[in-house]
Amino acid sequence: ETRAATGNNPNLGIVLLLVPLASLAAAEQQLSVCEMQNFLAGMGEQDGQQVYKAIRVASPGGLGSAPESDVWTENTPDLMAAMQMAASRDLVARQYASGFADVIEWGDVELQRNLKQFGSLERAVLVTHVRMIAEMGDTLIERKCGTAVAARARAMASESLAQLSGGWHPFLDSVAEMDFWMRSDGNRRNPGATADLLAAMLFVQFWNGKIPLGQPVSLNHRLAAGGETNR
Repeated sequence: ETRAATGNNPNLGIVLLLVPLASLAAAEQQLSVCEMQNFLAGMGEQDGQQVYKAIRVASPGGLGSAPESDVWTENTPDLMAAMQMAASRDLVARQYASGFADVIEWGDVELQRNLKQFGSLERAVLVTHVRMIAEMGDTLIERKCGTAVAARARAMASESLAQLSGGWHPFLDSVAEMDFWMRSDGNRRNPGATADLLAAMLFVQFWNGKIPLGQPVSLNHRLAAGGETNR
């Protein structure tokens, strides 16, 4: 349905992350790493076939190929084994391999700390995303642009975080520079994997009642010269 509407892939990673989380939520299971590991362990061959089919339909940028369990050639994969093999090069796969530890545990600590420190959901989301890029890197940038460009993105994110010691506006100015650089070269450097993880982190926070539903988010600061915020 997404491909029919847009002709490209804006949400494959989000879907891959939200489906297991929503399945646990619908079953009234706790959104914890332990429960997620149990849920993922129950995924079978049909699940793997459907996930691989979805990835092929979405045809995400920078996917490339793999020596084993390749999405373009494998029809009956062991999905969890494939995710384990891809975990070092893809943040979404790493969640399947770790029971969504980054999404559930790292995201809870980071978002709650930033909410307390900065006093708004908008600011908490922005700082969380920048810190994620600095600490984890963005595997979509690395696959599309190479390790040197991915390392520069991490360095720019770290520099932006360092500006927080001087206040919110120096941080925003630094993020604006990073944002402009990411949009250059036809948006090829635009962070995708970390944006997907952020969407999943927010789902967990809303579902667990850590962020009240209906809380307004006002993106007043337009980071880029074009007037739009990043993903």
